[in-house]
Formats: sequence, structure tokens, C-alpha cells
Amino acid sequence: MSNRAWKLSPSDFAFLWQECKRCFYLKNVTGFQRPWRARVLLILALVALLTPLGLYLREGVSADACLDRGGSHNYRLAECDFNDTHPYVPFLERHVLITTFGLVLFLALSGCALLVPRHRALSDAS
Repeated sequence: MSNRAWKLSPSDFAFLWQECKRCFYLKNVTGFQRPWRARVLLILALVALLTPLGLYLREGVSADACLDRGGSHNYRLAECDFNDTHPYVPFLERHVLITTFGLVLFLALSGCALLVPRHRALSDAS
């Protein structure tokens, strides 16, 4: 047995020990940290997916408010016009790059998150 003193934080002892005894041992004895890449990649993937969705919803609310006031929503300029009428222009046609980039980035990050190796808890190994 080594004479080395281990520094245990209360959160590690309370949560890490309960979640994964192997992770607790690896962190305190060898200094190996838990894998975090998969969670970060999934959060970034959700941000990439939700950004075009938020833009779509914001424009929809703006167009609805314009129509409620009796105007015609100019989808190209994103403004309300009370003098002329304007045709509907689909969201994907107006924002090709944002939508395509968001979806491609979502798929790429989700795929990378699936490729990150998982660890097994001690209870799973035995």
C-alpha cells in the first residue's frame, strides 16, 4: 500500500462513487477523468439543430403578427408591408445555408458522439 494521501472532494465521494465505482477509483488513483466528450458533442449537436428551428419560429411569429395587423409579410426582407402584397417564400429557400449547415453539423456531431468509446462501471464488468 502506498503512503500517498488522496484528496477526496465531497461531490466525488457522494456522486461519482454512487454512479461509477470504477470511475471513482480511476480518478483518485490514476488521475484518469471520466469521458465527457460524448456529452459535449451532443450538446453542440442540439445547439446546431435548435438554431435554425429558433430562427424558423421567430420568423413565423413575426409573420403572424404582421398578418394580424392587416399587413402583408415580406419574407425576403423580413418586414411587414401595408402597401403591397407579397407571396410566401419557403423557409428553406430563404435560409439554405443556415438550414443545411445546421443539419449537417447536427448529423456530424451526433455521429462523433456515438463513436466516443463508453466506459463500463464495475458492476457491469463482473
